[in-house]
Amino acid sequence: MTSEPAERREQIALHLCQITKQFGNLVANDKINISLRRREVVALLGENGGGKTTLMNILFRQYVADEGEIEVFGKMMPKGDSRAILEASLGMAHQHFTLVENINVLENIILGTESLVPLHSRMGMRRSGSESCPHQPALM
Repeated sequence: MTSEPAERREQIALHLCQITKQFGNLVANDKINISLRRREVVALLGENGGGKTTLMNILFRQYVADEGEIEVFGKMMPKGDSRAILEASLGMAHQHFTLVENINVLENIILGTESLVPLHSRMGMRRSGSESCPHQPALM
């Protein structure tokens, strides 16, 4: 999938390759390639309607790309399988209107990575002081 040397590929945490998504005649994403290394922080910027949210929805398997592949820590992610992304410890904090206002930032990120039932029980236990945060997703 990539022609980079093996030692450089091992450092790549997330690789989106040739991601394309169309809605009818509208091309929202056209052969997008992005590679992120472990602990790298980036911003995805663009105008309204530029395809940023579509790309993130493809990454987190809310949409299925028409073309392209996604690798997380060198493992190919199956198309349409959101559980594989969650099991790879990736999480997404959605735009502000989809956040839960009565919990903190970390809890909002964790909310996107786990089932609601175990999260709810752990959050209640932690708020009572009986447990520290047991799971922290890999933030890139």
